[in-house]
Amino acid sequence: MWSRLKNHFKYKGTYRELRAIHFEDAKHYLEVMDLKVKAEKQEVKADKIEVDKHYRDNAYGLALHMVWVYKWWREFGPAIRTISPRMAGAINDNFIDGHSFATYFIDKPTRLGIDEKVECYSWHLTHTERMALEYRNK
Repeated sequence: MWSRLKNHFKYKGTYRELRAIHFEDAKHYLEVMDLKVKAEKQEVKADKIEVDKHYRDNAYGLALHMVWVYKWWREFGPAIRTISPRMAGAINDNFIDGHSFATYFIDKPTRLGIDEKVECYSWHLTHTERMALEYRNK
């Protein structure tokens, strides 16, 4: 930065020899130079978001599945805890934490829709039976 400042003001001395009358101009020049660098960095971040759009979509899909897995755990976790308390204790936090992180990726109306669907969800039916039941209820 000092070399750019010296070139700009055509100054030959060291920074200690900078005269007081040039100090404000030099300070302003350095501030403007920093702003240009900061603006370039922000543009790079904007490009990075566009490149990683598919990662956001994948994270959203993963979050939706995590909410469903968490709801499954709330339904069947007590039964698994009865069979093996140690195993249930080891995986319980993963379901809780996964659900907590997933809520940051999903908007509230979608979460409420999942909650509504899970309330009357038939976990014990096969996929075909579940589809037939949904078709009849329409």
